[in-house]
Amino acid sequence: MRHLIPVLLLAAVLPARSADPVAVRLFEANRDAVFAADPVVRTDGYTFLTIRIDANDADFRGAILERKTVERLAQMCVTRNAESAGAQVSKEVQQMLTRSCLLLERTFSALAPYALDSDASGKICVWGLPDTAFDKLLPTWAKIQTTLCNPANFSSPDFLPGAVMEIVPAELQIELRKEFIRRMQQRHGSGCALLFSQGILLTYSPGMAQTLTREFLRDAAVSDLFAMVNILPGDPRVLAALARRFDQRGMHTAAQWFASRGGLDFLDYASSRVCADIVAKGTLFKVPHYSEDIALEPFSAMIAKADFSDTPVEIFNQWRRPFPGGLPGEPDAGDLYYAEGKRLFQAAKPDLEGAYSAFLASAARSLSFYACDYAGVCAAEGGHLHEAAFLFLQAAAANPSENRDWPWTNLACLARRENEEKAFAYCLAKLRTCRLSEWSRQKLRTECGVTDF
Repeated sequence: MRHLIPVLLLAAVLPARSADPVAVRLFEANRDAVFAADPVVRTDGYTFLTIRIDANDADFRGAILERKTVERLAQMCVTRNAESAGAQVSKEVQQMLTRSCLLLERTFSALAPYALDSDASGKICVWGLPDTAFDKLLPTWAKIQTTLCNPANFSSPDFLPGAVMEIVPAELQIELRKEFIRRMQQRHGSGCALLFSQGILLTYSPGMAQTLTREFLRDAAVSDLFAMVNILPGDPRVLAALARRFDQRGMHTAAQWFASRGGLDFLDYASSRVCADIVAKGTLFKVPHYSEDIALEPFSAMIAKADFSDTPVEIFNQWRRPFPGGLPGEPDAGDLYYAEGKRLFQAAKPDLEGAYSAFLASAARSLSFYACDYAGVCAAEGGHLHEAAFLFLQAAAANPSENRDWPWTNLACLARRENEEKAFAYCLAKLRTCRLSEWSRQKLRTECGVTDF
């Protein structure tokens, strides 16, 4: 009898043990059949599981062995549980759920003591164990549901919220979404997490939106699409691409959740319709209305004439309306365009033309209250009054936490200058809801003749 080659050659994940002598005898008697199996041979009340791995780096063999073993076991479970799982859960989702359950139950560790042998290359591993022990390792569909619907498991890295949404009862859906959002925050950023948790459009990158291609949306990995959601929250093109991927894989509930955030049809009407159609397949979600506290009709004549051609925010010409969100304060410290704009704007001899270009570049990188408001001031001083009106409205749409009177004061002065009386009256009404700075009061007195603030 050839000496057994310990599976410890494969990885340190398999502990030392005394092999079952019956399993050893049966294995030696059926060695050729076992090594040829893909993946299971059963004989005389024993099961022999064969896993092949292709890894030249011993440091990674253990991880690869566990992954391939769990995948093979999951395939066997899906076949065995097909009838009990039913047709409402796709085969791909059943596979994902089963794999997650096997990892949560630490099935590979339970299998490890039954390791028998590897071939001389160390790339074939065999386990031998009684049929009853092997069958107990394969969870039933009921066991999978019980394990994955246990909130204690939701935070495990082996748990897949998007897939589990297909089987958890309605009362657990919100808890499951909370876990998904927590992971979004960790992996993709606040823009993505806030969009799905609260519907907040924290920021938007017009420059990135302008360069987004169908080819990218078609070929990007799911993780890339989530990263794009963080940069372009609310963009129906990205959300439609993401929702379609999940829908095609059978994760319909998650797909409907993602699609429900794609209602900004002025960004891309066709993609927004795709999102609406996906949401309509279920009953848990509806497409929310993104609150716009600004009536645009009084300003329609002003912003319709705004022309941002050959600027970093040329996409504004397609929108013809401000994005209903953005950073309520300054952009992050890494925005060199914004820093340069402030330097030129605040210089002893201000370079307003240079500052205008820099602030527009900052707004293209990420819409923010201050970049848009400063850009509006520069545009107004340079005689670009309609572009200034659009930028001030965009600044106001960012819903700033402070200095929210600035854009409305500037807009009031523009409206009076352009004889847009409806717009002027609307600005004054907005200003009456703000805490006015002395700067605003003085500007309203001297440029608009308004003294009752």
